[in-house]
Amino acid sequence: VILVGLDQYPSVLDVEEASDFIFGARDSVRSVYEQSSWGQLTLVGRVFGPYHLESSGPACDWISWRQEVLGMIREDGESLDEYDHIIYVFPYWKNSGCQWSGLGQVRGRESLIFDASVMTIVHELGHNMGLRHAARDTNHDGVIDDEYGDSSCPMGNNRVIKGFNAPHRMQLGWFGSEPDEITGKNSNI
Repeated sequence: VILVGLDQYPSVLDVEEASDFIFGARDSVRSVYEQSSWGQLTLVGRVFGPYHLESSGPACDWISWRQEVLGMIREDGESLDEYDHIIYVFPYWKNSGCQWSGLGQVRGRESLIFDASVMTIVHELGHNMGLRHAARDTNHDGVIDDEYGDSSCPMGNNRVIKGFNAPHRMQLGWFGSEPDEITGKNSNI
């Protein structure tokens, strides 16, 4: 996790807040992944920074900002090679000129966060792990009506701290190889 301040806007979290927010035991990014995976996945890591950048280019020049921060980390003698995922936490999106709360590479390593909320980070890390949005096709015609329409999952439009839905849990391999048998007195479930 890399904390970044931009122009007159300082980092939105300090190292201790970020550590608790992301790696803490309750209401954290880690707790969502541990609960969703039934303990098969946990998050451990380190918080770097905060680093401060002066923006001289176009608004939302996140590619340059990312490169500049990586250079600062190297200058400090640090390496990010041992980390599977890198999360850059920038000031709130309205202050950065960016028009989105987060950006995560699908099956990639990096996420850029411009809204330091647990669910934004969970969502972008979900992209890093290969997940697409939890969309909705309300009239079942094969056309997505709302790209973020499934609020049952962090990959949809969800601001409440909750775990991943069953399709995404299955995609991530968190179910066993064989489904559990459902038995009961009635066949109507």
